[in-house]
Amino acid sequence: MRYSVRTPFLSWFGSGALVFTLFLIVAAWGNWVVVLGLAAIFGGCGAVLLFTSAEVSGDDAGLSVVRIGSRARVRWQELERVAEGGGNLVFYTKAGRMTAPSFEFWAGPEKGNLLALLQSKLEERAVPLRFGSLRAMVHVGDRRIT
Repeated sequence: MRYSVRTPFLSWFGSGALVFTLFLIVAAWGNWVVVLGLAAIFGGCGAVLLFTSAEVSGDDAGLSVVRIGSRARVRWQELERVAEGGGNLVFYTKAGRMTAPSFEFWAGPEKGNLLALLQSKLEERAVPLRFGSLRAMVHVGDRRIT
């Protein structure tokens, strides 16, 4: 059985911030310092949220994270440890790591099933899960795991 969740808060809020940035840029047109400042602050934050949004899927074989422009998959038997913190879940293997948005951003009817699957697979393999890890907060990118 395959379970999937999305992160609508990240995608909607990121898109909204980008649209808001466009309105602010139009309103401040002519004052380039203000335009560049608004674009950097609001546009940058919106882009980060939009590119952080993902679809997280899990099945008996492993976990997948699909983002705009990237895909990553980790098999359960490859996991060495998992860290959670700063809005990220970081799955560590010998080959690298895979980062996914944390549980609080997940939404969808299969969220409970995916959480139960994740918990059972981690317990089955005795993989430690660290909550509030500073390392999870700073790892925002993925090393390709295939």
